[in-house]
Amino acid sequence: NRLLVMLNAEWEKPAKEQKVGDVFISMLEDLKKYKPYCANQVTTEETIERLLRENKDFGLFVEEVQKMDESNRQSVQSYLLKPFQRITRYPLLLRELLKNTPEGFADVEGLKKAIEGVNIVVVGANETTRVNEQMLAILEIQSKIVQCPESPELSHLHQYTFMEEFQAREVTDAKKGSTRKCQLYLFKQFLDGRV
Repeated sequence: NRLLVMLNAEWEKPAKEQKVGDVFISMLEDLKKYKPYCANQVTTEETIERLLRENKDFGLFVEEVQKMDESNRQSVQSYLLKPFQRITRYPLLLRELLKNTPEGFADVEGLKKAIEGVNIVVVGANETTRVNEQMLAILEIQSKIVQCPESPELSHLHQYTFMEEFQAREVTDAKKGSTRKCQLYLFKQFLDGRV
């Protein structure tokens, strides 16, 4: 791991000369590679769960790997979550390091820049994840909707901003007071009249 090697090299220097901030600044492009990984976290978890349910061999393999000493008895899901957890902890670590770094040390400015850069990466990863989760929710909704020719926009829900889903009751016969349960999906553009 390049980051670990670089941090260990800084650790070997006298404290006043260490530049941990510069290490993180040099790693920003690599950290941006986390974005697609983070964005697909939900899909990954769902795929693992589906494979565990549907594929006996996969389930046995996962159990065997989890029993190995090298896996520290952790599940495959916990390992897949670690990169996402790690990147979100970097800004906290860097802020704490800055807080405890005396003003005269060489690393102060580098830490400030590193915090700013890593925050941008984390915010981008979180936003990509949010957009991906919203798209998955919309595709799930779209798969439940019966398409009707008079509402072609319903086959293009991915173009709209999903707001909320809830259960409602639809009146089927007002005279008899008959209703039936239904799902209601709110999209911003439909509510503010742009569609």
